[in-house]
Amino acid sequence: MAAFRSNRTTENTFERAVVINDVKLLAQADVEATIDAFATFDSSSKKIYDAVSIKNPLSFQFVDLHIPYHETFGILPV
Repeated sequence: MAAFRSNRTTENTFERAVVINDVKLLAQADVEATIDAFATFDSSSKKIYDAVSIKNPLSFQFVDLHIPYHETFGILPV
């Protein structure tokens, strides 16, 4: 529900359908023990990840595929 409450603020405006779908994906990733990262090109879903993880810390890392690998994981490029 944190994602829906966050939806009401001016800086975090989401379409309701997007919130529902993203929350479902995040919930599935959180309950699956073998998933340790959620990789996506949808940078706006990071807002939903952050809103959900405030009250319920998630068991996986959010990976924005627009950000270079070495910046995300702190690994020097070869």
